[in-house]
Amino acid sequence: MQKNDELGAKGKKLLAFLVGEITKGRFVKEDPTTFIGYGEVLDKMKIPRRGTAGQQLQQEGLIELNDWTKLHPEIPKITGFLVDKKLNRPGPGFAPSHGHMERDWQKWWIEETTRALEFSQWSRYLGRETSANPRAATTPPVANKGPEKKEASKIPSVEPGKRGK
Repeated sequence: MQKNDELGAKGKKLLAFLVGEITKGRFVKEDPTTFIGYGEVLDKMKIPRRGTAGQQLQQEGLIELNDWTKLHPEIPKITGFLVDKKLNRPGPGFAPSHGHMERDWQKWWIEETTRALEFSQWSRYLGRETSANPRAATTPPVANKGPEKKEASKIPSVEPGKRGK
């Protein structure tokens, strides 16, 4: 990927959040009522609200992430999960930004969110520090495995009340 094609920090943070919601099973295939509202995203990402939630989310990575997915047709349009909860659909700029007109975009939108749910390559774009696998960062390595395993008789012990020499 060329440098100008890379996803920036805010877009990557929003992508990691959305992939986390997919991993948790939040979104149901073909059911926009399960998609997430702009304000809820800001709240869950602990971003203080200033002005309208949709406009603020655009500044917090939505435009960046949406533009990045436009550059990469192989990547599902994950921003389709971000909706105006009053209408349970993305804002008016979403479909036109991807070249879809008013009459044909809803079927395409649902297909893209289904593709996003089934996409198995998200971790490739997230990097290690924002892995979609919530256990990846917290699972400790297995101890005492391999050639470094110590015999119990060689492990130093400390007796109460005594200090080492």
